[in-house]
Amino acid sequence: MRLLLKYDTNEVLRYLGYRGKPADDRTLKMIDEVYKELCKVITPKYIYKEYEYEKTDDSIIVNGIEFKSKKLLSHLKNSDTVALFGATLGTGADTLIRKYSFTDTPRTAIGQATAASLVENLCDLGCEEIKTTLGCELRPRFSPGYSDLSLSCQADFFKLLDMSKRLGVTLADSYLMTPSKSVTAFVGIIKKDGELNELY
Repeated sequence: MRLLLKYDTNEVLRYLGYRGKPADDRTLKMIDEVYKELCKVITPKYIYKEYEYEKTDDSIIVNGIEFKSKKLLSHLKNSDTVALFGATLGTGADTLIRKYSFTDTPRTAIGQATAASLVENLCDLGCEEIKTTLGCELRPRFSPGYSDLSLSCQADFFKLLDMSKRLGVTLADSYLMTPSKSVTAFVGIIKKDGELNELY
């Protein structure tokens, strides 16, 4: 079933640098136009896999792999398990934005901002499904590269979640993802039962 994603106007404007300033009608119209064009080309998908994890003084260990971050450790406080979560809009968003870049600078910026809002909406939908499926509560997403969690941990994250095979997302030597509108995150799970789950 094709996911219907929605953008958050305020979020798009924030990405564009409108810090509390109102946007003109032309900009709002262009955002809506770009959104409709993106909806025609994106192929949104998300996956997750739930793991038990161990704690050290400054890291968590998932399936024998250590992720060093005191902030992530603290963030997962009271979590029974942790989900490795991945999502992508697919290659269509990058292709469309690249097409804009040849002829229309404002539309390029709006494309980047709107696509960023859409992938956040995709992540929210994925996390809502986790909550419904597992009957649990979730901690907010915590992504590699945030705070003291090194972006380099993407390499191990990709192996554990099998991102390339399952989502078609690849990882560069710089640890940046292609398609660019892709997200990885650790999500703490607070629940009553002990079953582990994964969604393909």
